[in-house]
Amino acid sequence: MLVAFEADAGGPSLASGLVAAEQLGIVRGTVFRYWRENLAVGERLASWVRFPV
Repeated sequence: MLVAFEADAGGPSLASGLVAAEQLGIVRGTVFRYWRENLAVGERLASWVRFPV
């Protein structure tokens, strides 16, 4: 599978991306890349985010 995309990242231009993969799973929702409590329905933390010490 090959996926090319452009997305609004809040900057002066679009952010471009290219993904090449043998398999692809799509999960809809918001993913936070930092610790956050009280997640709403459809929100989750990125897999590498850990509870702050």
